[in-house]
Amino acid sequence: MGELAIDKHVQYILDVEKKRDFETLLMEHIRMNGAYWGLTTLYLLGKLEKVDQDAVVEWMMKCQHDCGGFGGSIGHDPHVLYTLSAVQVLVLFNKLDMLDAEKVSNSYRMKMDLLQVTYGEKLIPGFLIVQFVV
Repeated sequence: MGELAIDKHVQYILDVEKKRDFETLLMEHIRMNGAYWGLTTLYLLGKLEKVDQDAVVEWMMKCQHDCGGFGGSIGHDPHVLYTLSAVQVLVLFNKLDMLDAEKVSNSYRMKMDLLQVTYGEKLIPGFLIVQFVV
């Protein structure tokens, strides 16, 4: 079996960020998730140092809304999936201290309460994938 071409994989991931074509524009709304998957791949390949972590975190924090949640990119609405990706990247970079965990947690707790009232759903303890310890 052939050897994994790590350098080519790393270069592909780094080049994706530089693309500015129509396809990239169509994927703008899920950029946060793409960042998470690309950065996690670099971490697993032992090449996370190839990324300017401060620049990534600066961009991510611009995606955060006053409610505490994160959008898929700057100017996009917050969503639990993008928020999860942002939290995971902060953990990956060991910068979780930049996050106001209580604010993020309260934002999604409120939405789950609204869902319960609106649809009469019974929430199962521990159902949410991300639980913030405050």
